[in-house]
Amino acid sequence: MAMRILIDKISKAPWHAMDADDIRYLLSIVPVEWLDDLITVRLHAAGLFAADRRAEFFRPKSQMRIFCRGLRVEIVTRDILRELAAAQVNIPYSFGRAYSKDQIRLLDSMIGPYLNTALAPRKQFVSENPGRPVEGLFPPSIAVRGSRQKRIHQ
Repeated sequence: MAMRILIDKISKAPWHAMDADDIRYLLSIVPVEWLDDLITVRLHAAGLFAADRRAEFFRPKSQMRIFCRGLRVEIVTRDILRELAAAQVNIPYSFGRAYSKDQIRLLDSMIGPYLNTALAPRKQFVSENPGRPVEGLFPPSIAVRGSRQKRIHQ
């Protein structure tokens, strides 16, 4: 079954930190087994108030919920990777509960190379273009499509 990426529509800032292209790219760089059972990824409009966990992979329903409105893309990317890695080390899902410090250390050691790979294009663009705004994982010069393009040019 093909994976679906759903994005709640929003009409005013703060915008989603990521778009469908960012999600596809991020999921393409992790090991395939991390994506077992993932059928739906949803960017929630209500994500403005998510505090401890900006991503939740609810395995019984095969759904990842991402709460990323108004947040930095680096933080959201890290939390998505943590959530995907958690199942690989049998950290149980618990709605709304933050990971312990030991769990975070373990997950961060697992996701480090993937996080660096995911953020590399963005970091390069920012270092070469100081002060120029950039949204999502991909800078405007690499890939700008869809709603992000509209926001950049408004």
